[in-house]
Amino acid sequence: MLASRPEQAVPLKEICLAVWGHEHVSLEDIDATLSELRWALEDDPDRPGFLEAEPDAGFRLLVGAEPAGGAEAIGQDGGTLRRIVRDLRRRHVFRVAAAYSIAAWVVIQVADVLFDALGAPALSMRLLVVTLGAGLPIAIALAWAYQLTPQGLRIDPVTGQRRGRAGLPPVVFATAGVGAALVGGMAYWWTYRPVLDADGPPPAVAFDSSASVAVLPFADLDGADSAAYLGDGLSEEIQQRLATIAGLSVASRRSSFQFRDQEVPSAQIAQRLGVAYVLEGSVRSQADRLRVFVELVDGQTGFAVWSETFDRGRDAIFDIQSDIARAIAAEIGVPLGSASEARLAEIPTQDLGAYDLYLRALAQFRSARGQAALRVAAESFRKAAAADPDFAQAYAGLCKVRLEQFDLTRAPERFEAAERACFQALSRDADAVEVYLALGELFRRSGDVARALERFDDVLKRDPDIAEAHLGRAKALMGQGDTDGAEAALTRALNLEPGLVAAIGTLGRLYFLQARYADAAEQYTRLLTVLPDDAGSLGNLGAAHYMQGEFEEAAEAWRRSVELEPSGTTYLNLGTMYFYLGRYAESVEMYQRALTYTPEHFLAWGFIGDAWSQIEGGEGEARAAYAQAIALGDALLAVNPSDVEALGSLAAYHARIGNKARADELLARAMRLAPADYYNHYYAAILKLAVGDSAGAMDSIREAARLGMPGHILAGDPMLTPLRDQQGFLALADE
Repeated sequence: MLASRPEQAVPLKEICLAVWGHEHVSLEDIDATLSELRWALEDDPDRPGFLEAEPDAGFRLLVGAEPAGGAEAIGQDGGTLRRIVRDLRRRHVFRVAAAYSIAAWVVIQVADVLFDALGAPALSMRLLVVTLGAGLPIAIALAWAYQLTPQGLRIDPVTGQRRGRAGLPPVVFATAGVGAALVGGMAYWWTYRPVLDADGPPPAVAFDSSASVAVLPFADLDGADSAAYLGDGLSEEIQQRLATIAGLSVASRRSSFQFRDQEVPSAQIAQRLGVAYVLEGSVRSQADRLRVFVELVDGQTGFAVWSETFDRGRDAIFDIQSDIARAIAAEIGVPLGSASEARLAEIPTQDLGAYDLYLRALAQFRSARGQAALRVAAESFRKAAAADPDFAQAYAGLCKVRLEQFDLTRAPERFEAAERACFQALSRDADAVEVYLALGELFRRSGDVARALERFDDVLKRDPDIAEAHLGRAKALMGQGDTDGAEAALTRALNLEPGLVAAIGTLGRLYFLQARYADAAEQYTRLLTVLPDDAGSLGNLGAAHYMQGEFEEAAEAWRRSVELEPSGTTYLNLGTMYFYLGRYAESVEMYQRALTYTPEHFLAWGFIGDAWSQIEGGEGEARAAYAQAIALGDALLAVNPSDVEALGSLAAYHARIGNKARADELLARAMRLAPADYYNHYYAAILKLAVGDSAGAMDSIREAARLGMPGHILAGDPMLTPLRDQQGFLALADE
């Protein structure tokens, strides 16, 4: 678009209209697109050669620049040298070398004083100087070879692709290699020699079950609902800081916050969550000051063992969090190592306004129900990131919101937005736990299980006691079909946090997938004892009853669920119940209500097609619904080509409108990915019925039943009505 108006400043509004088709483009989308464009053009925003920002005017494309001496100078010695110098500047190599030299000098000066005071060996200073000197060529080589992009740290396109540009002389990389070897050898000698000289291996940090705590949501003493986010945010941030302390087990936010606004004794909470201590607190905000009261309660006696009030300026909010974490560790008896101290001292952002927006966004996200609430949370995270573009946690939060929106709508653009936000978070902070947890969820939902497991494992390498990472691994392994590994990961998560509601629900889901419907119902019932008004758990309980043929119990659970929290999923379930009962018009109505929540849910359109196909004269409506389901499902496969559910369902829809070749192709892909998935064999029966092969369809149905598909579901399915005359079909209900 800019190239059509060279050298002109084009307003951002016009760019948005031309590129996106509308003016209301989010700032993160614009930022990501411009960053990717600059990266592709190898353009430096500090010294732009192609894309220049005009304050309050937009952007202009610079097209008149040429190397000195004209194009023919390229490849000659002078031209080559100029290009090397230009690239050195573009890649900030000179800056890196200067900054490294200054930092090394400061380190040596400080070490000269400290080594004497600490009585360090005489060889210490020599080793430090040699190590710092060897590190300089490494820093130069890395600055040349790598560029920080919106997708993270990547090999510079010039270095990686050798597109005719002059490269750094190989001697630099050879020197960097020698320097790395020196640093590695000295680091090994200096770090491990004392261990190798000692008797036996270094002591390991043992886990102590008494060193465990749950942080409850802090009460907001201001009394204003609009400020309640502050208490929630503070308690969650303190929980995360406590989780960085080695040797201390901390209940997750999901477990602790289930007791919000409940009059449950602290000792009972500790027993339910399996922790030794409970931290309670309150917060009051007045102008630019904060007053935070905290109390640590013994989980066995219910008596407070420590309490303190922190009355400080609002700009000390991070110091308050760290001081509370240190005091709790000292009271419980967990020593702070240097790594824990370093993490407690970390500050996520220097912008208090951005942090306040982030806390608001967290509270909105946690309580979000439905698309409208998620949009509000997404906007708050976006504002936090806009206030501080280096705030990695804000981008990670935005990524999680977009993933939730994708789960509800199955709209590919939501996933793409989540992907952009996650990689923006990674480019800001490649070491934050929140970023890796978000990336793990991103990869899991895209079907890239291997990378999802890598991200969760990265978290567990830092702290093996983070239950949320074990939960993420379990979900990823479930997607891979590794039910044994998933169950082991869930067991580990629940051992760390017995009250982790998400893990209990996921265990119910695992049992459901294994056709252990009674066990699944037990887990969902267990969850409802903790969260009696949780609509999602009621919906899952209804599904477990339904799969056991307990239709009345299923109907009751789904009715309660939709009364508490109307949702697209619950309306889909109610529609399916009416479908099996032969109440097709009501079934269509329920499915259409589901679409008001998730208009791009391809399965809802497919279900509508199924219901219309059973109504006399509804063939036209059925074909239209199937066509819409196919269009939306194809877009979903573009996000995750290995989505077995989408492949099988789309095969059935194509078969029902006569596209046999496409149906066979999709089902073959689904079968290759999941040959033991009984739904694939059910869809195979649908394809065979479409061409009049009743005997073959019956063989597929028997295989689906053998693999675990409940017989009463098969026997009552209106789509299988043509098989009712086949021998043994009705007997499936008794199996």
